[in-house]
Amino acid sequence: MVHIEFYVFIIPKMLLAMKYPGGIEQFKQDIPNHTYQEDDQIATARFLRSQDLFHFINTVEEKGLHFDDQDIYSEDFAVYSFIGFLWECNWLQTNLYQIWLKGS
Repeated sequence: MVHIEFYVFIIPKMLLAMKYPGGIEQFKQDIPNHTYQEDDQIATARFLRSQDLFHFINTVEEKGLHFDDQDIYSEDFAVYSFIGFLWECNWLQTNLYQIWLKGS
């Protein structure tokens, strides 16, 4: 379970290990503001400004993660903000202050 801030980029750690070049360690290094947080199942990065979030999304997209910038959604990760998920996400659960992988 991880705490929620303004914009939270959330990705399953298993997917990072399988799909992200350099895995979790490289993902941590790629976060420009060093806000990495994790639990047993998910990894997150937190951002105060939407432009910083979308700059980071461009970075991870270049590394091979899926993001559809026309329809604004990803099959690989989710983004949660104070208004909720930026696109539909059925694999995460939240209670307003924390977020976790469903079933964990």
